[in-house]
This record gives sequence, structure tokens and C-alpha cells, in this order.
Amino acid sequence: MPTPSTGAGGGALQAGGSGAVTAAVGRGNPKSVGYLTTPPSKWDPCTTIRYRVNLTGAPKGAAADVDTAIARIAAASGLRFQKVGTTSVVPGSKGKDVLDDYPSGTDLVVAFARPNNPAKARRSAYLTGGADTVGVGGAFYDLDTARAGTRSWHRIVQGYVVLDRTKSMPSGFGAGNTTGLIGTWGQVLMHELGHVVGLDHPKISDPAQIMYPATTRKPAVWGAGDLVGLKTVGKPSGCFSSASGAMTALTVPTAQKQPNDAAVRVLPRSGH
Repeated sequence: MPTPSTGAGGGALQAGGSGAVTAAVGRGNPKSVGYLTTPPSKWDPCTTIRYRVNLTGAPKGAAADVDTAIARIAAASGLRFQKVGTTSVVPGSKGKDVLDDYPSGTDLVVAFARPNNPAKARRSAYLTGGADTVGVGGAFYDLDTARAGTRSWHRIVQGYVVLDRTKSMPSGFGAGNTTGLIGTWGQVLMHELGHVVGLDHPKISDPAQIMYPATTRKPAVWGAGDLVGLKTVGKPSGCFSSASGAMTALTVPTAQKQPNDAAVRVLPRSGH
């Protein structure tokens, strides 16, 4: 598992191993959960996370997969998302440590891109072109903490997901292939969006979790640990105080933000 490029937390999601793991909602160890930072980072649940998609070269079914994955994380966390359109922006085109210039009124961009694209504006620093890297997701957060509910948090101000459009995986949220690359685009999107809202790979290993650091052949549904984490960083955690205000990329100095990201790595299935 490679070292995260910047910030705290992150890591790689690898695929491989033999045998199938069937996951249902809430299955597995509820203690199998991790957070990207200490104290945790989260969005303000009293604001709406506005997202756009860049589907240039995306596989068939990608638009529906993105919207379904967003709906699933919204349902599990209580966070509010609103799709505000499409964009040509590729997160990471300015570098890994720099907030992207999203269109006005946009907090999150989910994009499909080609690694090492000769056109700089279409090339993401998050995609290195590794044979087993299918995507990266993460968030920028304010280094200063703010109160929400009964504790202090880092406030997330911008999120991103970049997926390698040259990879071949099944669409949807089913168990996936029995041979070749393990997992589905739906599973990968749910995992990366988990990073976007502040989750890391679990400290206690449990392949039933979507945030488990390996794609596995299972239906893409949240496990028990995933649900604990999503509720922790979601609506039940409370809103930031009105005195703090809802931060944006324009109101917080760039020096006060750090990115968290995690690469999704997909390897050929071993054995049968």
C-alpha cells in the first residue's frame, strides 16, 4: 500500500485474493472504521454539497453510477447533495496540493480522465498511470478546527474523485466479475466518496466493508463499520456554529488547507 501523496490518512485500495465475500447492509464488524484525520474531518451537514460530473470518455452507465453512489452516501450519512450540472474540470490538473478552480457554486467534482494526458488541463496529478490504479478520491479541509455538536472537527471545503477511464470494469453495484478485475464502478465510487466525506480505510480489517482497502467480489452495499463512520461524520454529528460560517475555497487561505486522498488500485483476480 503506497504512502498517501499529501495530507493525513489515505492509502490504496487493492483488489485480489480468492473467494467471494457477500455483503449486505450493516454486515460485518461495526468497529471496522477509519477516519482521514484526527480530529475527524467532515462537511457541514447544514449545507448542501453541490457536485458536477465530467463524463468525458466515461464508460457506459457512468452517469447513473455516479448519481446512485451519491444517493447511497447521502442516505447513509444524512448529508445533502445536489447535482448542479457537468463540467470540463479535471481535479488535480493544477497539482495535488492545490485547490481546483471549480465552477461557481460547486463543492465536489467527479471526473473520468486518462492518465498522462498530454493536454495539461485534462491531466490529473492524482492519476499516475499505474497499471493497478483505477481512481483517487479525497478532500481539502481547514487546518483550524471548529465546533460542531459536542466536539471539534476539521471542516471539509472541497472534494474530488478522479477515475481512470481507460480501465475496464463492470458498471453498477452488483458482485462483479468472477474473473479479471474484481469489483465494479459502483463499488469504487462508493469507496472514493467515503474518502470525500472523511472516511479512511478501517484499522480493523473486514472485507465486508466498502472502505476495506481492497475491492472484493461482493454487492456494493455499506457494511456495519461503514455505516458507523458515515453517521459519525454525517448529519447526526451536528452542524458547525453559525459564528464560524460555511467555509468555501475562496474564504479560507490556501495555506490553511490540506488534501487527503486515497488511490483505488485494482489488480487481476487470483485463482478462479
